[in-house]
Amino acid sequence: MLGPRWSCAGTYKEDVLVNKKLTLSGHDAFIDATGLENGIQVVASHVSVRGFTIKNANGEGILVGVDAPSDEHLLPASGPILDHVTIDDNDVLNNNKGFNGTEMPNCKYPGDCGGGIHFNVTTHSVASGNTVNGNSDGIVLTDDYGPSSYNVVEHNVVDDNLIRSRVTDTRTDATVRRRIVDATYMASRVPATDPPPFEVNDGTTCVPVGALTSVAKPPAGYVIIGAGKTGDRCRVSAPRSGHSTRRHHLDPRS
Repeated sequence: MLGPRWSCAGTYKEDVLVNKKLTLSGHDAFIDATGLENGIQVVASHVSVRGFTIKNANGEGILVGVDAPSDEHLLPASGPILDHVTIDDNDVLNNNKGFNGTEMPNCKYPGDCGGGIHFNVTTHSVASGNTVNGNSDGIVLTDDYGPSSYNVVEHNVVDDNLIRSRVTDTRTDATVRRRIVDATYMASRVPATDPPPFEVNDGTTCVPVGALTSVAKPPAGYVIIGAGKTGDRCRVSAPRSGHSTRRHHLDPRS
């Protein structure tokens, strides 16, 4: 583990990329990301970010992972799932400046450039003690290209973050009525945590999509089984080997 890195008092006009394990601590440190994509982006495991005020990014205030296939090369060669990332005691204010119908060129998604704190494909990570105000989204956990599990969000103050409907363009301020939301009734099952529901012949390598990037020796071809995001994730993950391979997609919907 690398030692801590401190940022002294002052305003830093930059988009910070953390691509190695470390503890990044701010002391009266402001990151003004005006005109930039993100305030801080973490693309490594075992990282801690604390004590910063991050504001005015076109996209995310703090992004853990990537939010577009074009940035997939930033992720570790060992695989896309980031673990043990802690985001605590930060003020994340007035980001997602592209959320106004006239997005800046580096806004990845028209009408929604990001939000306050975004964990994308993480495990055993924590967002705690942050103030998240005036962004498009508050604190978001997503599984765009792999599983997201065993994360903790606690003791944050999240308010005045707008939600935009992509259907009607209506913008709504979500008011928190409960401190704890129990979503276990959904009983989600994903390939990363469950064995295949079909027989796999001896000698056949069968991995969940999130583990594609960790396959040491690229095979001559892939057979992708699944619908929904599975095909999209495979298009992101499989080319990381640098080899040209054949791919067949078995979609149960077709």
